[in-house]
Order: sequence, then C-alpha cells, then structure tokens
Amino acid sequence: MRAVLLVFVLAVIIGCSSSINTKVIAVEKIDKDSIAAIEQQIQFTEIDTTSIFHYNKPFLLFSFYPVQFQDNSSFGFIPLTEAYSWSEHPDSLAIENDFLNKSTYENDNLHVLKSIFKIRFFQRSGITESDQVFIYSITKDALISYPVSALELVAFVNPYGAQGNLTQYDYMIGFKIKDSKLTGNYLQNLVYIGKESPFILGKLKAIEWEKIESAPLSLDFLNDFELSILKNYSATITYTFEYNDLSIQIQNLESANENIPSARQLIITSSTTKQLLFTKIYRDTEGADLAPLNGVEESYNELPAQYAGSLFKGKPDVIFGFLSMSFGCPGIDFMAMNAPSIYIRCDNRH
Repeated sequence: MRAVLLVFVLAVIIGCSSSINTKVIAVEKIDKDSIAAIEQQIQFTEIDTTSIFHYNKPFLLFSFYPVQFQDNSSFGFIPLTEAYSWSEHPDSLAIENDFLNKSTYENDNLHVLKSIFKIRFFQRSGITESDQVFIYSITKDALISYPVSALELVAFVNPYGAQGNLTQYDYMIGFKIKDSKLTGNYLQNLVYIGKESPFILGKLKAIEWEKIESAPLSLDFLNDFELSILKNYSATITYTFEYNDLSIQIQNLESANENIPSARQLIITSSTTKQLLFTKIYRDTEGADLAPLNGVEESYNELPAQYAGSLFKGKPDVIFGFLSMSFGCPGIDFMAMNAPSIYIRCDNRH
C-alpha cells in the first residue's frame, strides 16, 4: 500500500506547478530499498496555505435568513441549493422518492436529508463533514461558526410550490440553524463554508453620505451597454463618502420624463491622484430596485444598506448595498476595476 501511495504522490508532485521542486526517478521495481532511495531524493518546497483562496475550490458565499412553515415553526436557514450539481440520473437525486411525484403535501414537506442523500448532496456541492460554517453578521460585525457535522441538512418545498407533481427542483435544501443570536435577512448575514474563515472583522464601515455639487457623468471604463444606458439619463444629485484615500461618489440619474432617480452611477477615485479606480451603473429593473441611501432616504428596516471596507482576507476592499432584490440575489463589488463581483447564493426564486 505504501509503495502505491508513494508512486501516486510522485505523480501528483510532477504534475504540479514549477514552484515545487521535482525530480523524476526511474526504478525497475518497488521495494523497501527503492522507497528509501526515492524519499531521500524528493525535494519539497513549502506551499503557502495561509490564504483560503488557494487550490481551485470556488469561493462561494451563501445567505442566511429565517424561514417559517405552515405549522408556524421557524428556524434560520442557509440555502445551499445553488451549489448543487443537479442531475436527473437516479444515482444523483438529492431528494428521496418518498417526497417526489406528489401533488399534495403537508408543512412544505419539510424533512431532514439522511444517509446517501446527505452524502450525495455534500459531494456534489463541494462540502465535507470536516468543514466549518462561518456566519458573518454585517450589522453586528460578529462571526459565529458551526461544524458541518453538527448541523442538520434539511429540504422543503419552495414558497412558490410546484407546477404539478413535485420534482427535486421544487425543493430548497440547506442547513438548519437554531440560534437566537442570529437575526436578519440575506443582506445582513454572509455565509462561507470551508476550513478557515475568509472574513476580516472590524474593517467594514456603514457609508455616511454627504451631499455635494453634482459633477458630469463619468464615461470612463464603461462598456457599450452602460454607455447606451447613460444616453437617456442626466445626473441630478451627487453624494460622497471619504474612505481612507478613496473618494466614493454616488450620482442619482434621472431620465427626461421622470422626477425620481431610476439609476445611479458609483464612481470611486483616488483622493490623491484623482485616478478613476472603479465605476458601475445600478438601475431599477424588474427584479431589483434602488436601495435607499444611508442617511438620505428612509430605510425599509432602519438599518444601513451601503457598506465599504475590507471584508475578505487576501482580496481588495469591497462596496455593496445599492440594490434591493425582488428576485434573484445580490452581489458584492470589489473596489478594483478588474475584480469580478461575488454573487451571494440566496435561492430567491420568482
């Protein structure tokens, strides 16, 4: 067994990046003397494992929110449905047959995934029993963690029900959390599942907007679609927020036949060099509304919507909270032009 393992390790090392020192050693047969000779000649380079973003595991964020059922029971829920690789093959079903192919059901068919269905869901979602669930509360700037092995994986029919008999796609699947310390909706809690927490505490700030004189629209770094949108708008009111050496501005945009903003442009520049670092257009759409600006417009829940600062280890500073989602899920933007946004998986169906 050890000989087989060593040959496998050699194959893996040879296939790794050039930052690892490797040597190909030819042996005619595998015996104890050959193994000892190989072990002496292998040169290892220490691999940096301080960042949670190493290897090729995707960086996935999930939401956390309360759910209530027909029998008035409730608990906190982390929806994992969007991480699962769905398949119709019988060996890949996430929901057991007892909860499928029915047109009537009670209490949203709430049940705990057990045995092969739990194992299968974890395997196809990239989750292991040794992982931790890290829940970061944005408003409280606090972190709570739970071992995956200690949590129940549950499934229930989504709020819109099924079109006909139940299929596995009609279910929401995720972790059940019963903890009174956790409250809020998906905009106030972020969830990561892995070995280490990616979150930085104490570095995220609620934005406090101040009104300033409006400036011309910034057209730099916008794509053709965004430029076509701006042709129909003019800037009205501009607000600013200073963060470290950054000037963060948000401009209300109104079209000719409207008296209220239906879009906003975010513009982030260096306060020192005046260089444009990031810009983005946010619009009212069928699935999203402009979120109230902190301290300017009345909030839906009296909580800040926009935040900026350091949130993730090894990543650029972030900014978010400009859209309120009717369906679909929000994202987090990085204050860097070439860094893609992070989508928060919330299973918000329509």
